[in-house]
Amino acid sequence: PVSLPGKDARVEGDFDHLLGELALNRLDLVIADRSAPQRANLKLHSQLLGVDGTALYGVPALHRRYAKGFPACIEGAPVLLPARGDPLRAAIDAWFENHELRPEVVGEFSDSALLKTFGRAGCGLFPASAMMRGDIKAQFNAQPVGELDGVRENWYAISLQRRIQQPVIATILAAADACLTA
Repeated sequence: PVSLPGKDARVEGDFDHLLGELALNRLDLVIADRSAPQRANLKLHSQLLGVDGTALYGVPALHRRYAKGFPACIEGAPVLLPARGDPLRAAIDAWFENHELRPEVVGEFSDSALLKTFGRAGCGLFPASAMMRGDIKAQFNAQPVGELDGVRENWYAISLQRRIQQPVIATILAAADACLTA
């Protein structure tokens, strides 16, 4: 979630709550992992900002133990996952099922930063952006155990259709268009 100058620089919260704040003009833009629902009373516009693959990461001890023979090696492995209802969680669960794997879910989180914090503490393997492996290593001392082929996370910019577009929003959307068409 993002707002523009003159408002809080960053606001986090429940998806429906943020959409309500957007409708009340308390936010100018919401960045989310799903597009806005089509509701007759809300004229929302969703624009895809980007798509990213997902990998499972582990701190050095977990990486050494589970990186060999991926994906079969994660059978019974401790994993930290997004909470049920999160679009990424549904995709990860489907991936496990398709590969007939049953890791041990040791934690479920609605906050991705908290999930990664527990991952950094070595509590389990955790999903994160495949493209951000350098940042994940630097911030969480974790390396990819393997990539979850086909598990993608989408990012959307959601704004009000009726609003005269702020220059910052226009810049974000134009940059996303340029990246997606490149």
